[in-house]
Amino acid sequence: MQRYLCASPNYLKRRPAPPTIAAIAEHDAIEMPGSGGRPKSWTFVRGKEIAKVEPRARICVNEALTIHRLVVKGVGLGIISGYVCAPDIASGRLVRILPDWSPPPVEVSVVFPTRKELSPNVRAFVDFMKEVTSPGVFWQQDPDATAD
Repeated sequence: MQRYLCASPNYLKRRPAPPTIAAIAEHDAIEMPGSGGRPKSWTFVRGKEIAKVEPRARICVNEALTIHRLVVKGVGLGIISGYVCAPDIASGRLVRILPDWSPPPVEVSVVFPTRKELSPNVRAFVDFMKEVTSPGVFWQQDPDATAD
Protein backbone atom coordinates (compact mmCIF):
# COMPACT_ATOMS: atom_id res chain seq x y z
CA MET A 1 0.00 0.00 0.00
CA GLN A 2 1.42 3.35 -1.04
CA ARG A 3 1.93 6.17 1.46
CA TYR A 4 2.58 9.87 0.87
CA LEU A 5 4.15 12.75 2.74
CA CYS A 6 1.44 15.42 3.00
CA ALA A 7 0.68 18.81 4.47
CA SER A 8 -2.34 21.08 4.43
CA PRO A 9 -2.36 24.33 2.46
CA ASN A 10 -2.79 26.19 5.81
CA TYR A 11 0.38 24.63 7.18
CA LEU A 12 2.23 25.51 3.97
CA LYS A 13 1.15 29.16 4.31
CA ARG A 14 3.00 29.28 7.64
CA ARG A 15 5.90 27.04 6.67
CA PRO A 16 6.88 26.69 3.00
CA ALA A 17 7.24 23.10 1.80
CA PRO A 18 10.62 21.53 2.47
CA PRO A 19 12.71 21.62 -0.73
CA THR A 20 14.73 18.52 0.23
CA ILE A 21 14.38 15.38 2.34
CA ALA A 22 16.88 16.81 4.85
CA ALA A 23 14.74 19.95 5.26
CA ILE A 24 11.87 17.81 6.62
CA ALA A 25 13.76 17.77 9.94
CA GLU A 26 13.10 21.52 10.28
CA HIS A 27 9.32 21.02 10.09
CA ASP A 28 6.71 19.92 12.60
CA ALA A 29 5.84 16.26 12.11
CA ILE A 30 2.87 14.18 13.15
CA GLU A 31 4.34 10.77 13.84
CA MET A 32 3.59 7.27 15.08
CA PRO A 33 5.83 6.07 17.89
CA GLY A 34 8.51 3.53 17.05
CA SER A 35 9.68 0.72 19.30
CA GLY A 36 9.81 1.74 22.93
CA GLY A 37 7.59 4.75 22.17
CA ARG A 38 10.48 6.70 20.66
CA PRO A 39 10.12 8.66 17.43
CA LYS A 40 11.39 6.79 14.39
CA SER A 41 13.22 7.95 11.31
CA TRP A 42 11.33 8.42 8.06
CA THR A 43 12.64 6.61 4.99
CA PHE A 44 11.99 7.81 1.44
CA VAL A 45 12.69 6.17 -1.90
CA ARG A 46 13.20 7.72 -5.34
CA GLY A 47 14.05 5.09 -7.93
CA LYS A 48 17.02 3.27 -6.39
CA GLU A 49 17.92 6.16 -4.06
CA ILE A 50 17.08 5.87 -0.37
CA ALA A 51 17.09 8.79 2.06
CA LYS A 52 16.33 8.93 5.78
CA VAL A 53 15.44 11.85 7.99
CA GLU A 54 14.79 12.23 11.70
CA PRO A 55 11.54 14.20 11.85
CA ARG A 56 10.88 16.66 14.65
CA ALA A 57 7.79 15.03 16.12
CA ARG A 58 5.42 17.78 17.27
CA ILE A 59 2.83 15.15 18.15
CA CYS A 60 3.25 11.40 18.41
CA VAL A 61 0.05 9.33 18.13
CA ASN A 62 -0.57 5.67 17.51
CA GLU A 63 -3.63 5.94 15.27
CA ALA A 64 -3.34 6.55 11.52
CA LEU A 65 -6.66 8.37 11.09
CA THR A 66 -5.73 10.78 13.88
CA ILE A 67 -2.53 11.58 11.99
CA HIS A 68 -4.64 12.25 8.90
CA ARG A 69 -7.00 14.57 10.79
CA LEU A 70 -4.12 16.50 12.38
CA VAL A 71 -2.35 16.94 9.02
CA VAL A 72 -5.59 18.17 7.39
CA LYS A 73 -6.01 20.65 10.27
CA GLY A 74 -2.54 22.09 9.58
CA VAL A 75 -0.68 20.82 12.63
CA GLY A 76 2.31 19.49 10.65
CA LEU A 77 3.63 17.13 8.00
CA GLY A 78 2.55 13.51 8.06
CA ILE A 79 2.94 10.26 6.19
CA ILE A 80 -0.53 9.04 5.24
CA SER A 81 -1.75 5.92 3.43
CA GLY A 82 -2.86 6.61 -0.12
CA TYR A 83 -6.38 5.28 0.32
CA VAL A 84 -6.91 7.81 3.13
CA CYS A 85 -5.30 10.91 1.62
CA ALA A 86 -5.99 10.58 -2.14
CA PRO A 87 -9.44 12.23 -1.97
CA ASP A 88 -7.94 15.12 0.04
CA ILE A 89 -5.08 15.54 -2.43
CA ALA A 90 -7.56 15.51 -5.34
CA SER A 91 -9.73 18.15 -3.63
CA GLY A 92 -6.80 20.37 -2.58
CA ARG A 93 -7.30 19.79 1.16
CA LEU A 94 -3.84 18.17 1.24
CA VAL A 95 -0.67 18.68 -0.78
CA ARG A 96 1.87 15.97 -1.53
CA ILE A 97 5.29 17.07 -0.36
CA LEU A 98 8.36 16.10 -2.42
CA PRO A 99 6.27 13.94 -4.79
CA ASP A 100 9.39 12.50 -6.45
CA TRP A 101 10.14 10.79 -3.14
CA SER A 102 7.82 8.29 -1.44
CA PRO A 103 7.88 6.39 1.81
CA PRO A 104 8.28 2.68 1.05
CA PRO A 105 4.93 0.96 0.56
CA VAL A 106 3.49 -1.07 3.43
CA GLU A 107 2.71 -4.71 2.76
CA VAL A 108 -0.90 -5.61 3.50
CA SER A 109 -2.35 -9.10 3.75
CA VAL A 110 -5.94 -10.14 3.22
CA VAL A 111 -6.81 -13.16 5.33
CA PHE A 112 -9.82 -15.34 4.70
CA PRO A 113 -10.65 -18.90 5.82
CA THR A 114 -10.25 -20.89 2.59
CA ARG A 115 -9.98 -20.61 -1.17
CA LYS A 116 -12.21 -23.65 -1.59
CA GLU A 117 -15.46 -21.73 -1.27
CA LEU A 118 -14.29 -18.19 -1.83
CA SER A 119 -17.31 -15.99 -2.39
CA PRO A 120 -17.42 -13.82 -5.53
CA ASN A 121 -17.57 -10.74 -3.27
CA VAL A 122 -14.35 -11.65 -1.48
CA ARG A 123 -12.63 -12.51 -4.77
CA ALA A 124 -13.72 -9.16 -6.25
CA PHE A 125 -12.41 -7.32 -3.18
CA VAL A 126 -9.04 -9.11 -3.27
CA ASP A 127 -8.66 -8.44 -7.01
CA PHE A 128 -9.62 -4.78 -6.51
CA MET A 129 -7.09 -4.34 -3.69
CA LYS A 130 -4.33 -5.91 -5.79
CA GLU A 131 -5.11 -3.51 -8.63
CA VAL A 132 -5.34 -0.25 -6.68
CA THR A 133 -2.43 -0.89 -4.34
CA SER A 134 0.12 -1.89 -6.97
CA PRO A 135 3.45 -0.05 -6.71
CA GLY A 136 3.37 3.23 -8.61
CA VAL A 137 -0.44 3.42 -8.68
CA PHE A 138 -1.85 6.52 -6.99
CA TRP A 139 -5.06 5.60 -5.16
CA GLN A 140 -7.94 7.28 -6.97
CA GLN A 141 -11.42 7.66 -5.67
CA ASP A 142 -14.03 6.67 -8.24
CA PRO A 143 -15.74 9.96 -9.20
CA ASP A 144 -18.93 8.04 -9.93
CA ALA A 145 -19.02 6.42 -6.51
CA THR A 146 -21.48 7.79 -3.99
CA ALA A 147 -20.79 8.08 -0.29
CA ASP A 148 -22.99 5.97 1.97
